[in-house]
Amino acid sequence: MKPTWMLALAGMLCAGALQAQDTPGSRESIGVGKEVKFKNTDTDADGKITFAEMKKVHHAGLKAWREAGESLDEKKVAEAQKWLDERLFMLEFVVWDGNDDRELTKEEYLKDAADAPEFSRQDKLDIEDVEFDDMLRYDSDKDGKLSLAELTSGTQAKLKKYMEIAKDDNDKLEKLLDIENHMMTAYTMLNRDLDGDSVLTREEVKKYMERVFEGEELHMLSKQAMKKYGQFIADTMFTLYDKNGDKALSWDELKNVKNPPTEEEFKRIDKNGDGKLSGEEVAVAMGESDGDDGIEPGDTPPQPPEKD
Repeated sequence: MKPTWMLALAGMLCAGALQAQDTPGSRESIGVGKEVKFKNTDTDADGKITFAEMKKVHHAGLKAWREAGESLDEKKVAEAQKWLDERLFMLEFVVWDGNDDRELTKEEYLKDAADAPEFSRQDKLDIEDVEFDDMLRYDSDKDGKLSLAELTSGTQAKLKKYMEIAKDDNDKLEKLLDIENHMMTAYTMLNRDLDGDSVLTREEVKKYMERVFEGEELHMLSKQAMKKYGQFIADTMFTLYDKNGDKALSWDELKNVKNPPTEEEFKRIDKNGDGKLSGEEVAVAMGESDGDDGIEPGDTPPQPPEKD
């Protein structure tokens, strides 16, 4: 079984966007009329919103929201949230586009809630496509693919930036860690990397969904992918907690963090008994399972701890 303390530590990396209702722009907006939202999203004012137009608004809003969060300025965050609330969010677009032609008319959007179309196969594919676009912000060589190396280096750069902003203020750092769900992004990337080459393509995302539609259970990582996921967690933990830069976590570095391990847990993971946890030891601990292939059927990715 994976050690509870490690899940708790890792959970600090993904507390921000775990549930859909907590994601900016993913909820019904209070006090904003649908006609206003449609008008604000219809950027070329032609009476319809295309999928490309919706994606542009969606990604611009998320970028502004993240940048506002990094400023630690509550006013800027509120302004970014207000901007999002005054526009359609992607889930609204795909659902109300009932004929799945990737064009939403005002007539379609202003239908009574009781007449809302069912969530379709195409809707699910479009949501996955949008999420892949969002992950491509880590695509450093701009080849339209996302490698695990790019995601790891991009995450490390982001966490280092957060640490510089926080300046040893743990409360500020925790607020910054709430902005993005780094662990879930890595899990999703590895889960949909069907050929196991640590590079995710748009075609693989589509193939993944097609296989899910055919009834395959692909929600858990393979044993090989789980090891890679464990290494990603180890790398991100080192960025936050490895104070002396030796690519290992000592008992002194961990004992005062939130949700620390017990000495017994620490020693159990420290396989070679050198008093430090290497990347390989952390990865192995995160990859431990009662089954033969990654996490057990029905399990979900590690969840963040509840906040006090």
